[in-house]
Amino acid sequence: MRAVLLGRIVGPVSSTVSPLLVRPPTHALRADYFLMQPVYKEEDLVVTPTERERFTLRDHIAYNLVSAARYIFDIGTGYGPNMTEAKWLNRCVG
Repeated sequence: MRAVLLGRIVGPVSSTVSPLLVRPPTHALRADYFLMQPVYKEEDLVVTPTERERFTLRDHIAYNLVSAARYIFDIGTGYGPNMTEAKWLNRCVG
């Protein structure tokens, strides 16, 4: 006997496999969308960046450490106004 996971045969059924893991789904799977996350509407994806006000010494230290790390990363990866595609790839992948 072979196990079926999401409608596909995946291998032999073991006595230790829970029946919940091998039961095919009861809902219809869309052929054009294979991810398990829901599809979001455009208004759900609106993001407004904000910056929290710094009150304590801990807030100031954290902000300055992150700023220093960003500055060092920018210098190390060659970030600047004349970024080419090769420089962007080096920054992202390299």
